[in-house]
Amino acid sequence: MDTLTENTVFPTASLRKIGHLVRNIKPIPDFRAVCNIEDDYTYAIVSTRYKLVQHSEVIAMLDTICAEVPGMFSTKVVKEVSLANHGARMKVKYTFPDITYEIAKGDTVALTLESFASFDTSLSQRL
Repeated sequence: MDTLTENTVFPTASLRKIGHLVRNIKPIPDFRAVCNIEDDYTYAIVSTRYKLVQHSEVIAMLDTICAEVPGMFSTKVVKEVSLANHGARMKVKYTFPDITYEIAKGDTVALTLESFASFDTSLSQRL
């Protein structure tokens, strides 16, 4: 996975109609291709019930969640975003090094928040 910066440009996925060719092109009902609209890369074939969520929407949701917790962003925050498989899979990790918990004497961990998402259906949206 490539770790990215705050200025990372995410791929924009789109649901496209698909078809098959025997003698003529015939549409395949109830299925769509999840494609990168910049380079026409196809991530997956999904049913029309599939809800496409852009990676930037996931990060915006997490930023909103953190903003609603009093004092969460008043501390130092390290945000790491990783993409894999042509941008199809994303992992975002927020680390709050100033918010720590002592699990045992001398064993301290920092608060982290992680989310995973994918366009290729390999990961379900989770937090």
